[in-house]
Amino acid sequence: MRWLAGLHADPASCLEAWISARLVPVPIRAFAVIRVSAGLGLQALDILGCSRRPGPVLYSVHRGTAEFLVTAQPVDLPGTLGELLKEGVLECPAPGRSTQLADGLPPTRGPAQEPSARWVVAPDGSGFLWPAAEVVKAMGYAYSAAARTPDSENQPPRSARLSSLAPFFAATRTARP
Repeated sequence: MRWLAGLHADPASCLEAWISARLVPVPIRAFAVIRVSAGLGLQALDILGCSRRPGPVLYSVHRGTAEFLVTAQPVDLPGTLGELLKEGVLECPAPGRSTQLADGLPPTRGPAQEPSARWVVAPDGSGFLWPAAEVVKAMGYAYSAAARTPDSENQPPRSARLSSLAPFFAATRTARP
């Protein structure tokens, strides 16, 4: 928590907000964010697999997006894959707040008036981030796989390795409508 709170202008108020279960706008400056659809993000996370140390991934319920915290190195992200954020803020819950993904898929979007976010892979406190180039490469593979799936608009592609991500999902359940 301290690593992420330390990026905020007022770390003490940030920690206090998290104790009260509120989202906190954390400035994007020591890292960049790759924002993609939740389905594509989950597939990319699956492709990245457990072969390496995982970096933080946030699921934005009201946007229906996955947000990978990546190194701030220059990277070319095609617009078809998502958006690269190098500035602004990221609305973050406390790093220990995670969600379990039912059937390997994120819960459906909540009402627009209820912005919510959950960690799929919470920051581990070390400041470790995904290498941006690796995430973009995994997203390219996931996007290609989705393009080959007949019903890819309505159902994100899935692989048999989703169970390999189980250690990174917390036991907290989020209701699905």
